[in-house]
Parts: sequence; structure tokens; C-alpha cells
Amino acid sequence: MLTTLKQMLAPARAQHYAVPAFDCVEDVMVRAILETAERLRSPVILMGLPSDLEGNGMAYLAGLVGAVAKRHAIPVTLHLDHTNDLDCVRAAIDLGFTSVMVDGSCLPFAENVALTRAAVGLAHPHGVSVEGELGHVGGMDLEARECAESVLTEPAEVRRFVEETGVDALAVSIGTAHGVYRSLPKLAIGRLAELDAASAVPLVLHGDRERRRRNSGRRSPMESAR
Repeated sequence: MLTTLKQMLAPARAQHYAVPAFDCVEDVMVRAILETAERLRSPVILMGLPSDLEGNGMAYLAGLVGAVAKRHAIPVTLHLDHTNDLDCVRAAIDLGFTSVMVDGSCLPFAENVALTRAAVGLAHPHGVSVEGELGHVGGMDLEARECAESVLTEPAEVRRFVEETGVDALAVSIGTAHGVYRSLPKLAIGRLAELDAASAVPLVLHGDRERRRRNSGRRSPMESAR
């Protein structure tokens, strides 16, 4: 069943569990993700990056997920990932996305607030959730050509950002990284606890956090967090 990010993350935060999110571009990916999530009885976020949705891609993904989500008993959110283009936000809303992420994390604080607040103004009247980002999750860009440094989120800015933007979820930086690692990320778990205490909305972690414990074969508890 299709739902918003706000509806999905509220019980996750209250009951202390993570919700996985996956970028996808084709029907086989959507099917694999949804059927696996349903087998594991997990809510799931299906995401599309603007670079993967050029041309008719956004319409195809929205039409596919809108048609098949009702066939699954688990909550499913259709989420536009990492955009700073308000026209892209408008298009996603018109096509039936239930959530959008506006990434102004490279902007100064005031400009990030203004961009994110504008997206909220577009989305909320249509019942669409908005995720913002504060701090910056670094790592490789989509072409794997440049590697940006992470900027950790400051707890003192979180409450103000949430209040001034009206976001439904907040992506934060605690040392996670996108793409191929130049070195193993060091996660600031203490910082995460401070951010959670300061935030009135659920937090989101971006980047690949999968690690295997040496000599155990077990996966780290952070690998499915978002």
C-alpha cells in the first residue's frame, strides 16, 4: 500500500526501528525490492534519483509503483531522492510521488532553509512529505569523478531548521558517505544521539553503511538504517 514518508517514519521512530530505502530505475528492481520487503515484513522506501528519471523515467516509475504498491500489504513510499530543483519537485507531485527530498545541504543555512521551505509549500497542500538535509553527506558523485568531504550536522541548528522549514524528515551527516569509499567511514554515533534529541522529526541516514564484522559473517546493525 502506498503511503507518505511522514506516515511511514512516525511509527518507526516511536518503536525504534529503521526503514530501508533503495534507489531503483527498472521494473525488475522494483519487483525484487517489494517482494523481498514483503517477505521480511518490512516497510520500504522506493527512491528515484533525478539523473535516473530523465525523459519519461519519472512517469514510468510513478506509474509502475502506483500500480503495484496496492498488491503488497507492507507500507510503500515513492520518494524523489536528492533534488534541488523545484520544477522537479512539482513534476514528482503531479505524477503521484508521495515524498520528495530537497537537498540544499551545500547551500548556506539561510538559503537551505528558503529552498526547503519552498518545497514544503509546494508539497504539503497535496499531502506529499518533504525530507530536507542539514550538514552534508560527502563521498563520490554519481559519475564517480569527484569525492566531496562530509560536513557533520550541528545539533544546535537542527531544531531551528525543522521549525523554519516544516520538513517531515531530516537527513543528517554523522560520517556516512555516498558511493565508493576512499576510506572506511567513521560513524559519530554520539552525534546521532544529540541530533535525535534535538529533532522533532525522524532522522534519515544517507550513504552505504554496510559493514561486516570481522571473522563473524554478521552484518552491522547500521546497514539498513535510513
